[in-house]
Amino acid sequence: MAMNYEVILMDGMNLLSLETYFLNTERECINEFIVHHELEISLVKSGQGEYLIDGKTYEMREGDIFVLNNIEFHQIVNINPRFEFVNEVIMFDPRFVWALESNLFDARFLSIFFERKPTFKNRVERDCPVALEIRNLFVEMSEEFREKLPEYQLLLKVKLLNILALLTRHYGLTKIGKEEYSHRKQDLALLNKVTHFIDLHIAEPIRLEDMAAIVYMNPSYFSTFFKKSLGINPSDYLARKRIRRAIEFLQNSDKTILEISTLCGFNNTANFNKTFKKMIGKVPSEVRKLSYKEVQIPAR
Repeated sequence: MAMNYEVILMDGMNLLSLETYFLNTERECINEFIVHHELEISLVKSGQGEYLIDGKTYEMREGDIFVLNNIEFHQIVNINPRFEFVNEVIMFDPRFVWALESNLFDARFLSIFFERKPTFKNRVERDCPVALEIRNLFVEMSEEFREKLPEYQLLLKVKLLNILALLTRHYGLTKIGKEEYSHRKQDLALLNKVTHFIDLHIAEPIRLEDMAAIVYMNPSYFSTFFKKSLGINPSDYLARKRIRRAIEFLQNSDKTILEISTLCGFNNTANFNKTFKKMIGKVPSEVRKLSYKEVQIPAR
């Protein structure tokens, strides 16, 4: 498996990435169900295969678009070995589109990930009119990442918002009252405070009570609020952020395992190794030898 990888960082954390996977044989398919804290939109650029997403099986053909949230277990299988399989993936932290200081953000943009209708399908078929528009935006985002001209990060945000708006229209999630809109925006402001606090203090001990106190909630209510909003409970979100950061240190620095465990908020290497093994299925020393995208967080 070969891949290209571009990323935008804030406070050392990934906010937006564009990843392209080149798979040539069935042996190179992603052979574990994976899940991550980012939201995902992917485009099949060439080839054929199948996508297993939370118990559903979708055919994958050139031009298909797939939308996945941060709790859906997914796996690419049955790649046709006669064709090179190329999958381009946009992954983003919800905060990348939380432009709360402007009118650019609309709370409905995240509804396609968290407030779906019973008829929702993860695949936007290649022949659907909106698929062509989204494919063109993928090309434009790839060019912005490659050229990195002035203000390219702002343009990437605008293009991502364009994709989200098109998907919101496609899935019919366009009706929302003013009161509900205001409520959602307030919720996102609270979540932004918590996730920013986590990023700033990820090397320190962080308790559920600490996160709840940021937004003046009791821990029980905060846990319910957080999971309803982001589809994942606070402790799992924190653990995934720490493990993702550890992977980046392992593969982009010569820091020792002890140093990395400390920088990622673990109080000892035994706890770090245990959590890492549980999430990744490998110990940190094994992951250090792998390329970045050979590592994913399995559904375990």
